[in-house]
Order: sequence, then structure tokens, then C-alpha cells
Amino acid sequence: MRTGTDLIFIVGNSRSGTTMLARILGLSSEIHSFDELHYIEQMVTGADFSSTLPLEREKAVALMASLLSVARRGYFAKRTPEKYMDEAAELVDRTTNMTYSEILRSMMLDTAQTKGKRIACEQTPRNVFYIREILERYPHAAVVNIIRDPRDVVLSQKNKWKRRRLGGAIPRFEAWRSWMNYHPYTISRIWTMAVGSALGFRDNSRVLSVRYEDLVSDPESSLKAIADHCGVPFEQAFLDVPQLGSSSRADQGTRGIDKSRLAAWKQGGLGKPEIEICERQCRELMEEFGYEVSGIKADRFSLVLMYLLVPVKLFGALFFNLRRVRNLPSWISQRMSVRRAMTH
Repeated sequence: MRTGTDLIFIVGNSRSGTTMLARILGLSSEIHSFDELHYIEQMVTGADFSSTLPLEREKAVALMASLLSVARRGYFAKRTPEKYMDEAAELVDRTTNMTYSEILRSMMLDTAQTKGKRIACEQTPRNVFYIREILERYPHAAVVNIIRDPRDVVLSQKNKWKRRRLGGAIPRFEAWRSWMNYHPYTISRIWTMAVGSALGFRDNSRVLSVRYEDLVSDPESSLKAIADHCGVPFEQAFLDVPQLGSSSRADQGTRGIDKSRLAAWKQGGLGKPEIEICERQCRELMEEFGYEVSGIKADRFSLVLMYLLVPVKLFGALFFNLRRVRNLPSWISQRMSVRRAMTH
């Protein structure tokens, strides 16, 4: 079992099970799990996060207060950093080297300790693009990367906007953003970049990659390996996780690990053009991780129509996502560097 772990980062493509795993680990007697914080890219840039230069106290306090607002009230709630200024100032004054990365670490560990836990767990999926930076800035952190069949990811992303109708606490804007974000081509390309970005760390002992399908089909064995990687004992409570956040049905208070979503794309919900586009884009990595390519083909007319929607969706997604990215050129550069690495 790994010892000395203080932070856990669960990463992967969106809709791959990151929230489920964070919820499971949060049932540990030693781990406090946060909801998605979206600290890197939205609150600070990747370059900021990597910097070792300390911030001026006033700026550090303001950033800490904003982060506390997200952590306490939730990502979708209106931010009220003014309510947390005193707490933020106290946290900042405890640390002599208040860098951007230390602000996140300080807040996470302080919150965990107030909950009687020794380890803090963060689960923002897009942190998969910052594994190297996380490992460099946090020498005692463990990373768990989740990989899911891209066709199930496409299906889940397709239905994600419906969470509001199913009773999820999602603002109307976020529902529209989810709808505009969806296109099988863009979702599949993001999947390849997210999965590809973690390939360079497969031999790193601090990074564990887990297939969603293995976790769900054999949860006890998978969770024992994950717990060992994170430096905590396996607990039977892990198997009694609430089933929340599905994009296909309302939350019903059910507990346990839901196996019904395995290969959900085979049960319907995706058209032939969506399946063909996904498999075209993801084929190489699907084979790498043991996902069988169906070879389903769509008629050419339907396929062309689907591709014609790509620029429309891309433009709409850019508009709806501008406020979620602190520095757009940096965001693009980070993902392009992943694509370049995958082609060499």
C-alpha cells in the first residue's frame, strides 16, 4: 500500500465515471471528496498552476475566497467570495509560500481535516490534461485515471442536457451548453485527447489507469487496487455508493454500483452515423484498451449531414464555453500539444 498520500486527483474524460469514483472514495474513513472544482483552466491557467512564484497576499486571499465559494456552495451556484474572506485570509497566512498550486492544496487539506479526514480527493475530469503538473507540484499526490468505452461516453454526453428535466440541480444555461457541446465527432476527438494524454504516464507508479467497465463489473477487486494505490484500506462501504447523476434516468435513491450502464450504447440511443463517427475517430485507442469495434456503417447521406453540423456545433460550443476557460489560447495550446504527442 502506498504511504504518505495526502491528495488524490481523479481524472479522465467527462462522463467516464469520475464522479462515481470520487463518491465511492468519499465513503472512506480517511478521504474527503470534493465535487468538481474546475480550479485549473477556469480559475487559474495551467502556467499559473505550474509557477513556483508566491502571490501577493491580497491576490492570494481573493483567489482563496473564490475557491472556497466553489467548494462550499458548488460549482453551479453563484459565487460569493466575500463571505469567505476571513477564512481565506487565515488559510493564506498559515503558509509562507502561497503559490497558485498551494492555494488549492491548502484549501483541500484544511477542509478534509475539518471533516476528520487526512486525505482530500478532487475529481475535475479535465485535470487529465495536467497530470504532469499535478505530479510535479504535489509530490505526495496520487492520480486515478478512468477510461470508458467512447460510445458510452458519446451516449452519455448526448443525453447530459436532460439531467435538468430529470431533476438534476443544473442551471438552464448549463443544460443549453451541454446540448450545444454535443456532436459525436467533437466528443470522440476529446475522448482521444483525454485518453491519449494519460498514455505517457502508464509506467508512473503514482498514476493508476482503470477501465470503467472493469470497475463496474468487478467492483471489489477494482476498488481494492484503487484503495491500495491511494494509500487507504478497502472498506465494504465503498460498495454502497448512492446512484446519482445518470443522464438516462432520474435519481431514485438507489444504492450500489450500477452495472446496467455497461455497454449502454448497444441498448439504443445512438444512430448509425454517431457510432461510425465515434469508431472512426477512436479506433486505435479503443483497440489499445480492449474495446471491440463494431464496424457499424451508416448510409452516406446521413453521415454527410452529421458532418455538416460540426462547424455549427463548434461555433456554438465556443460561445457557450468561453466563460469556463480563463485563457483560451492556453487551453487550445494544451490540447494541441496532446495531439502532437499522440502523432509522434
